Amino acid sequence: LLGLSDLYHEMGHIIIFRNNLVDVFKVTIDRFFELEIKKVQKEGKPKGYRELLKHTASMWKQTWVLEFAADLIAAYLSGPAFGWANIRLCINISNDLFASSPGMYHEHPADDARNEAICGMLALVGVEKSAVDGIRDMWNKFIALSGDSKPQDYELRFPPQLIAELCRFIYDQCRKLNLIPYSQQKSDSNDFNFTHLLNIAWSEFNNSPMTFPDWELKQIEVIKKHFKLL
Repeated sequence: LLGLSDLYHEMGHIIIFRNNLVDVFKVTIDRFFELEIKKVQKEGKPKGYRELLKHTASMWKQTWVLEFAADLIAAYLSGPAFGWANIRLCINISNDLFASSPGMYHEHPADDARNEAICGMLALVGVEKSAVDGIRDMWNKFIALSGDSKPQDYELRFPPQLIAELCRFIYDQCRKLNLIPYSQQKSDSNDFNFTHLLNIAWSEFNNSPMTFPDWELKQIEVIKKHFKLL
């Protein structure tokens, strides 16, 4: 149950593909980095900065915007469960939290930037601040344990203002597609709600990890019964 909200990320890719969802935002990416290049030229910074920004703009347009957008749709639809599942995934498989080799081809954006984007979307859809802060706090603990640190030019490649603008853009696009944000989805205890169950699962795990396995087995039986998989 703890990893199933990753399905919303994959559904996000389908939504993006079927609706050409990020094509318009690529114009924003171009405009943003053009201004950044002019800024470093005006400030007389070394040529390497211009090359870094050009490479970064290319990566954003090729793959990063797609991964960010899929994360944001997942957070919009499934709420805090996706934030927690993302941390779980990074703990299990990530080996470069800050994509710290800018000259390399990183198909996915930095895990740290993705976590911040997810938290930004959770705030936009009305998730309680304490819940968002809990995800950020756990992420910061993970970073501390990993020993990783932000490289010098990290925010040139993952600008907070561009990430925030993408959050607002995806939020608006989801609303236009009549997708219901997590905070507005029905959570009546008398009616089966898969997304609500995934969020309860993370609450159960965080509050009582020792008893979680037994609780989880019972909920899996509920899911099987609901979807007639028994």
